[in-house]
Amino acid sequence: MHNPVGIRSLAVSFPSIIRTNNYYTENYPELIAQAEQKNLARLMSPAKATPSNEFELEMMPYLSDPFRGTVERRVLIHT
Repeated sequence: MHNPVGIRSLAVSFPSIIRTNNYYTENYPELIAQAEQKNLARLMSPAKATPSNEFELEMMPYLSDPFRGTVERRVLIHT
């Protein structure tokens, strides 16, 4: 007979470097502009005028955002 086993605790460590959307907007403005143009073209497309499923419906608020709702990222620098 086996005794049940479970996880009692969990330790998580996140990298200390945090990059926000402002970092990318200030350091890579041309990439952000390209992403915004692609998003604008996709939004103007008549083929995708109305969402056809729940995923597309939930994604609608994020389509105009080049970061797709992401606010910050943790960066791990490997040395």
